Amino acid sequence: MTDARNEPFIGNQEPCGGEVDVLVTSVGDDPKRYAGDGTQLANTPEATVTARDRTAAERMRRMRARRRETSSNAAEPLMFERQDWTLFLDPSTLPQRAGCQPNELGRLVLKELVDNALDTGAAVTLEQGEFGAGMIAYTVTDDGPGIDPAEVPRLFAINRPLRSSKLKRLPLRGMLGHGLRVVMGAVGAHDGHIAVSSRERRLTLAVDPLTGDTVVEHDDAIPAATGTAVTIALPVFSATDAEPAMLTIGMARQGQNYSGPSLPHWYGADSLSRLFAAVTPASTNVAEIVGDVFGIAIDDDRPARSLSREEVAELHGDLCQGVPSANLDIGHIGPSARLGAYYAGVRGSTKIDGAIIPYTVESWASCAPAERGNGRAFLDWLLLNRTPSIPKFSGYSDSDGITLHGCGLSSRTIGGAKTAQYIIAVSVIAPYIRLASDGKTPVLSDFEKPIIEAVKKAAGTAYRAMVRPPRQISIKDAAWHVMRDAYLAASDDAKLPANARQIMYAARPSILKLTGRDKLDDAYFTQSLLPDYIEAHPNTCRDWDVVFDARGHFTEPHTGRTVPLGTIDVRGYIGERPLLGPAVELTADERYPTSGPRHRYRNVLFIEKEGFDPLLQAARIAERFDIAIMSTKGMSTTASRQLLDRQSPQLDRVFVLHDFDVAGFSIFGTLASDGRRYRYENNVPLVDIGLRLAEASEMGLQAEPVTVSDWRARVHTLRRHGATEQEIAFLRSRRVELNAMASRQFIDFLEAKLVEHGVKKVLPEAGIIEKHARRLIEQRLARDAL
Repeated sequence: MTDARNEPFIGNQEPCGGEVDVLVTSVGDDPKRYAGDGTQLANTPEATVTARDRTAAERMRRMRARRRETSSNAAEPLMFERQDWTLFLDPSTLPQRAGCQPNELGRLVLKELVDNALDTGAAVTLEQGEFGAGMIAYTVTDDGPGIDPAEVPRLFAINRPLRSSKLKRLPLRGMLGHGLRVVMGAVGAHDGHIAVSSRERRLTLAVDPLTGDTVVEHDDAIPAATGTAVTIALPVFSATDAEPAMLTIGMARQGQNYSGPSLPHWYGADSLSRLFAAVTPASTNVAEIVGDVFGIAIDDDRPARSLSREEVAELHGDLCQGVPSANLDIGHIGPSARLGAYYAGVRGSTKIDGAIIPYTVESWASCAPAERGNGRAFLDWLLLNRTPSIPKFSGYSDSDGITLHGCGLSSRTIGGAKTAQYIIAVSVIAPYIRLASDGKTPVLSDFEKPIIEAVKKAAGTAYRAMVRPPRQISIKDAAWHVMRDAYLAASDDAKLPANARQIMYAARPSILKLTGRDKLDDAYFTQSLLPDYIEAHPNTCRDWDVVFDARGHFTEPHTGRTVPLGTIDVRGYIGERPLLGPAVELTADERYPTSGPRHRYRNVLFIEKEGFDPLLQAARIAERFDIAIMSTKGMSTTASRQLLDRQSPQLDRVFVLHDFDVAGFSIFGTLASDGRRYRYENNVPLVDIGLRLAEASEMGLQAEPVTVSDWRARVHTLRRHGATEQEIAFLRSRRVELNAMASRQFIDFLEAKLVEHGVKKVLPEAGIIEKHARRLIEQRLARDAL
């Protein structure tokens, strides 16, 4: 082959440009023996090659690379496979499986733990603490039946099959049954810590990242206790993550719960067929599953999994005929000051995939004025079967009304509620709520009409109340309307005793709002309204633990001995007046006989008011800190001063807890000072532990207005007793009482103060325990002899 100049060449001709790879001017041998290898030709002695052969080798290499690429493209692409559980261990995919934003993971984890605890029907508490180097930890405790320790690794596993009773349709919390997978995924993905305590064992768990199995790192014996406690620490936790879980606890027993079985109408033939196919164990027969799910007794021993879709459809029709109509009474939450000032509820049923689904849709709304064009509709909470949903819909407000969108809602505008700042809560209770994803994003289009109706009623009422104040109702009617919520708020959801004034503080804002008044007589509330309500509602208040103010007294730790702060009683206690008793003591109280602080306590807590004793006893403050507790009503009495004076040589400190007001500073400032009726012989080591302005502000406590007479003299008193200029300015027209703290706040505040000041247990002197034991033996011998 030759080119146009009859010059021979070897190699391939480019498709464009016509340039030759290698040009040979003289070949002593057959050119074909070198075809396709310009490098070999260039190194052959017989050939003479032009300068263009320098690029030949590179051109050939590119051609061979293109051929290899073509061959590679023709091969099957590699495939990659991963197990579903691995998505729970990856911080980037865990939120996808959980159905939340990354910054919402902590909130979801705590809510799932609380949901699981409440599923046992138990009372549940949630407490915050610390773990390690400042990592926030939470403990969820219930008083249920507990968990078999052998079952804990299986239940708390991310790779376990989706096995749950929640496939049964009931208007109760829980929809997927994978909440504990999310919890353990968070522990594994974020290097967290989790321990499960139940039935005298405490198991510290971890996740094997290669297998997804849960391994027990530590198995420790613990004292016997009722129920289960789960402690979890995550670096992603924040101090506000407990809000949804605490709301879940509060809503668990609010209103009326459904307690019946699932009903056949709540399923279509297809969904019932899927339920039969998923039952475990596989040997379950039709009669067993129908009895378990519906509470209906039939005679059918066919294996439930063996039924065809047509056979299930026939059975479904028979079951529906036996239950004439779907039950619409599936429970409700009802009015709740925690969710909003104005309430509306709608009941009905809707058809979803061939099933008749009853529902209760409720809405709560509060409203504040807004300038034109600046309206807002903020969805504070979306509750699905009483538990907060992390995914929520949103909305806005304008002159046309409120527009809601998201979670399947079609952005419809709700008329009647004009431009304003709305805070709205919505609850949907139903035995079946479709989900758009495994993350529990609800499909609310099935309930769009009742949602719009409920929000319209609640928000419209709130708007009308704002622009046209409602008719004035009596203080009694308003108080009775909010009393239950106020008690729950003051008592930490009925877990702690509540002082009557604490309940008054919780109820007062709502009472003033409902009545349009600006002041509430606290004595009228605590002495009339609250007792009258308790008497009129015996069933509601049967388990209430309400305490009322009493006279001043002094209580020892451990012994339970209480001394009224009267002159005669105090003199008898400090030994200045003999206490007469029987010649022989046979009713031993198992206390070593001491006088005052010796061997029992070295610190005293002085509280300027009565009524906190049941709360302090419930928290065991005296026993845990070995501290005596003294309380008076207002200014200290002569008897209380005499008692402190006599005990001060044996005391480390007297901690004074008082209201943040002019009187509180005066009580602290004069407690250890000489007066007209009493002059001290000893120095009393007083320590002011509050309440002070910074602490009240940090806790967000309510302040109440006051009128202070002779302000100039009061300023002098406040400065003398240690008030700052900022505190003096505040106290001119306001005050904050200790009772403004809810019970949990009060105990947490007090414990922090005692720990801060290093209050510790008192260790008796050597030989005291032996003497105490000998005394008990002597008493027993004397009793036997007589």
